[in-house]
Amino acid sequence: MAGILENSLPPLGYSVQARHSGSGSSVRDAIEEAFVSYDAIVLFMAIGGAVRYISRYTVDKLSDPAVVCVDDSGRFAVPVLSGHSASANELAEDIAGILNATPVITTATDSLGRESIEGIAERLLCSIPDRESIIRANAEIVRGGRRVAVRNPPSGLRRKRVAAYSGKVAGDSIELVISKERPETGHWLLPYRISIGLGYTRGGATVADVEDAIRAFLEEHDLGVEDIDVVTSAKEDSVAEEASKSLGIRFERIGMERVKEFDASRLSSTSHMAQEALGIPGMSEPCALLALGPTSRILFPKESFHSKVTVAAAFAHRPSGHGKVYFIGVGPSGPEYLTEAARVAIARSDVVAGYSTPLSVVKPLLRNKYVITVRWKEQATSISEVKRLFREGGHKISFLFTGDSCFSEGELISRFLDEVDRYEVIPGISSVQVASAKSMFPPGGVQRYLVPRHGGASEPEEGEPEVCA
Repeated sequence: MAGILENSLPPLGYSVQARHSGSGSSVRDAIEEAFVSYDAIVLFMAIGGAVRYISRYTVDKLSDPAVVCVDDSGRFAVPVLSGHSASANELAEDIAGILNATPVITTATDSLGRESIEGIAERLLCSIPDRESIIRANAEIVRGGRRVAVRNPPSGLRRKRVAAYSGKVAGDSIELVISKERPETGHWLLPYRISIGLGYTRGGATVADVEDAIRAFLEEHDLGVEDIDVVTSAKEDSVAEEASKSLGIRFERIGMERVKEFDASRLSSTSHMAQEALGIPGMSEPCALLALGPTSRILFPKESFHSKVTVAAAFAHRPSGHGKVYFIGVGPSGPEYLTEAARVAIARSDVVAGYSTPLSVVKPLLRNKYVITVRWKEQATSISEVKRLFREGGHKISFLFTGDSCFSEGELISRFLDEVDRYEVIPGISSVQVASAKSMFPPGGVQRYLVPRHGGASEPEEGEPEVCA
């Protein structure tokens, strides 16, 4: 018997609920879907089986979801994957509390009653740009770093949240530095970009009402005005702009047409009132997300203040360096032909672009990524969007090709190179190679035979090339 968290389980506060499945194939399908859709997965089965099921989908500790395994008797809840980075340890403790089970936490810092650098960064609303720093910092904590001292920049970023970690750096402490620039010493924490989105009743909310709502929202979430990069609204009056100016925060107006076209699935909830009155899924959350670009996510869902003002916050990872584009061949048909270099590059990208067939091959790797589905007749538009994200956002972008990108896609790659000066080509296994191996003919003997279509699950579009070797 196996199960996977899905839909809703209110006591945990996660958008998931237990469902049981008997056959191995259906469990595999459910796990693949869960790796795409959810931040937390729970398997009701033996750990050995859980490891075998999830091994093909795990790639990167900073992008993999939390996975917790619970035995069929409900005695133990064991974090299997992303104990720190996706809070699987906390999820296991929550589940154990509901089931009256024992949480089995095996990460070294938690075993010693200490907080990991990933947990600290999450509390301080920061990312960790130097991946190797994670291992070093946690090793220092395990070896005896009983205190964590956070050096705060003069601007006062995260000052309320940092207070819990304040203290002079001593011999038994490790130093964490919150900064937008790489520090000379200490472990670097890069603060998220954070936006505030506003909605309010026309004629019913004053500048003072909006300003008070923003202050109350920030106070509730232990933030200061220095932590906010931008305040946004689609309202055409000057109320939000004046309130932002009074608080000393940059303001950006979002066009109502952009809000109307916004993907409602990215929101924590939709507003029936806004839909009926204005034809939009909401105001505060879409504005907050639109202000930070396509890779943004909801940080704190919308809240209403005095039935006049709604406030929401979104975040996006701040680029720690220049953008880069990976041109990746994903093989001819399925994930079994995907190279490890391709898997790692895709996992570490925040934007993934490609035709529907190569995107279907890497579906389990697309969780929390901005996906650009390239269509043959709109190819130029997609290329322009990739160039813009590279130029403006410092994004890591994977552009996917079926088969081997070096073999058949040189012309398309060349169309990026007038603006993309930081790129890497990751070759893939071509269909010619697979055909040669399966037919047991040497490559020279099969090059004249062409496979007439993609081997993926989806049909090519009209006009899309049918042969990608």
